[in-house]
Amino acid sequence: MKHYFLFGLLVLTSIFSAHAQKLSFGGRPKLFESKDGIKAYEVKLPDGTLVRKLDRKTGDAPKAIFEISKGRNALGEIPASVSMHASIDNFFAFYGDLDKNGLAELVVVDFEGQSMGLGVSTYTINIFPDYETKGFQAPITFNTTEFGSGGTFVYQAKTNETLILLTEFSELANLSPKIGTYFVGRFFRYQNGRIRPATDKPIYVRRYLYSFESERWRTEKNPLRPWLWLNSSKTNKLRIDPELSGNPVSSQTGVVEKFEIVTEKGNDGGQPVEVKIEQLILKLDSGETQTLVIRRTPEDVSVESDKQKIFADTFGLLPDNISLPLGLDLKIVLGNPEGKKVVVKSYWPFEFDDDKKPRYKVLFYE
Repeated sequence: MKHYFLFGLLVLTSIFSAHAQKLSFGGRPKLFESKDGIKAYEVKLPDGTLVRKLDRKTGDAPKAIFEISKGRNALGEIPASVSMHASIDNFFAFYGDLDKNGLAELVVVDFEGQSMGLGVSTYTINIFPDYETKGFQAPITFNTTEFGSGGTFVYQAKTNETLILLTEFSELANLSPKIGTYFVGRFFRYQNGRIRPATDKPIYVRRYLYSFESERWRTEKNPLRPWLWLNSSKTNKLRIDPELSGNPVSSQTGVVEKFEIVTEKGNDGGQPVEVKIEQLILKLDSGETQTLVIRRTPEDVSVESDKQKIFADTFGLLPDNISLPLGLDLKIVLGNPEGKKVVVKSYWPFEFDDDKKPRYKVLFYE
């Protein structure tokens, strides 16, 4: 009997190990109403963690939060979205070991909103590193489009790992004689609080034709999207990044001297407003110093210093020569950017640019 028990234990252990890196999905959120009448939706995960989204109002402005708890212990909270397009039950929670270090992460994905026109849905992904042992701490946060519970976190049986498929719609001019709209997917690996491009995987690019549009709306509720749309014979699998395939007008090398966050005064329709700017000071090999803007809040308010700064339409990584999805926070890819070698490439301005400003693509060495 003892031998059978040990054999059964070995089988169970093998099964568990084989799926250790496959995320557990918490299922659809369920309605919850607290004693004080606050309505919320919640997901309970296999380890007992409860992820609860509450829609609270502060004055006239709606405000939502995620509360993370376990048992009777409230662990912490993070901001959540309130969307006119969906109720607060439009979120997802997962539990599992994303970086194969033996410790599970907590993952919370929130619906942010939907654009006009193509109706592109945007989601925020929050990953709590090594949650199994470290508990609640600030997550790393980034965005993607067209999320699916089984089609954004894609399990790879051969390598026993879960990859993250980040997708976006992009206007690409290098794949056909006429510029077109493409749905682009890039796989990433989560590693120790950062996400890294899976350079062993191609870039998946599928042109957005009427047939694709029809398929997209027909399968918009399929949990296997967006991988469902890209894992197709109609998808191009590229080893050369289309965002970086054109010939630049100029190329300069240098190093990131400093990362800084500054606040400057801007003008928004005649009203003064403070603009928070994240930027890098680049020391180029030519001896010139350039300021590269990473992001700013609010995005649509200009400041006087803009005229002297570089705004890149693409960030990327060398030596793999791969671009990053638009808006992805460089710090969760590079870590501390200071001291990183950098290549600044300029391109001809767009024809519709009245100011005739050069376009820039900036690539960082790992």
